[in-house]
Amino acid sequence: MSKNLIPAVAEMLGLKLREKFMIDRYDEVYFFTEENLEVNKAYPQNIPLLASADVLETLIKGECDIIKIPWLPNRDEDYWTFGLYCDKSSKLKWIATRMTWNGEPDDYAAYKAGWVFATQDDAEKALSNVAKELKTPYILRGQLNG
Repeated sequence: MSKNLIPAVAEMLGLKLREKFMIDRYDEVYFFTEENLEVNKAYPQNIPLLASADVLETLIKGECDIIKIPWLPNRDEDYWTFGLYCDKSSKLKWIATRMTWNGEPDDYAAYKAGWVFATQDDAEKALSNVAKELKTPYILRGQLNG
């Protein structure tokens, strides 16, 4: 077989490449690269090592549960969260907005609430649910001209 299946395996398991996760029966942090399943032995210090074939087999056979770890930006890295937008009628609406992680209290508050996202798409998916739950008006990027 000449095709690398690791990216497809990660996708079948509901994971993105480099997305950190734990496995319910092991007390370590794992992630897929383009070539391997790696384990981070000293999370969050980022010392990656190759994971054993047994761990990969356990995942593929569905003998364990994957526990996703919320993405945490590095210092000075951009992330997406929620902010306010004033439309033409002067009404405030929630919107997905880009911020830069500085490790300040508002960054950690958004992270603790589960409102820190790697992409605008992820932030807007969450915004729809959060705004409906809080019964607050919101607007998505395709609606910004109104």
